[in-house]
Amino acid sequence: MKKQVEIPKGKDNIAMSLTGHTFVRLLDAKGDEIFRSASSAQDVTAVVEPGTYTVETDGKLGKVEVGSLESLHPTLRSRPAAADATKPPKLGS
Repeated sequence: MKKQVEIPKGKDNIAMSLTGHTFVRLLDAKGDEIFRSASSAQDVTAVVEPGTYTVETDGKLGKVEVGSLESLHPTLRSRPAAADATKPPKLGS
């Protein structure tokens, strides 16, 4: 099962309800896999940048919702900027 989802500006996560699956994954607009869960959990959440994604699973996809981490955890309102995982961390920072 596949479903296209748009994450608008100001939102940064996607919550998916699934049944009868062995995996769920997110593909970016270019078709590259950016997230995969091989868990049988019925609820899966992924943190993403705004943009267009395709949700793909071998099971049944139920409700798909987009949101923001701030709405889930108000203490994250002043979270630091995301790290660039392609660069080594700066020591002493």
